[in-house]
Amino acid sequence: MERLAYETRTPPFAITVKELEIYQDPTNPTRREISSTLELTHAVDPGELERHVQLKMVGGSNIFPPNDPAPHFTTSYGLHRRIAYIHSSQIVLPEHDDFLNLR
Repeated sequence: MERLAYETRTPPFAITVKELEIYQDPTNPTRREISSTLELTHAVDPGELERHVQLKMVGGSNIFPPNDPAPHFTTSYGLHRRIAYIHSSQIVLPEHDDFLNLR
């Protein structure tokens, strides 16, 4: 090596939502949940992503049962912790049209 120190740059951290859908259990049509796949540019420590993810309804509808404590989802990881799978608790569809915001 010509020298002992080299300067490098990595791309900025980013997350891409690859999939976001309402999953309905085919054996029990009343059971629904939110399912999402996130692709990350860098590996994350388990627990770190969960501190920053939020599932909120734009119109303020309450889709989670009152006895379901926040954060209303679980996370599992794929290849090198650069793919995250988010599965919400069971949801109830709102009375009026509303939109889910995954932040």
